[in-house]
Amino acid sequence: NLGIDAENAGDLKTAIVWHTKAAENGSDGAMVNLGMFYEKGKGVPQDWVQALRWYEAAAALKNPTGIQNAANCHNHGW
Repeated sequence: NLGIDAENAGDLKTAIVWHTKAAENGSDGAMVNLGMFYEKGKGVPQDWVQALRWYEAAAALKNPTGIQNAANCHNHGW
């Protein structure tokens, strides 16, 4: 996965580009990764609305991590 490779190399800007492309093409794993970037403010400004958006998109595809992370966001009142 190019997004993960870029992230592991410390190139967060490129990682976000590749994760976004993959997520927009239906990759639930990329959706979860983007949610985590936005939740933690990793390479992007921290944005809980965007984090929840990506987690919910992954959850809609039955991704277990997306489901759990979306539930956690709702529990925190996001």
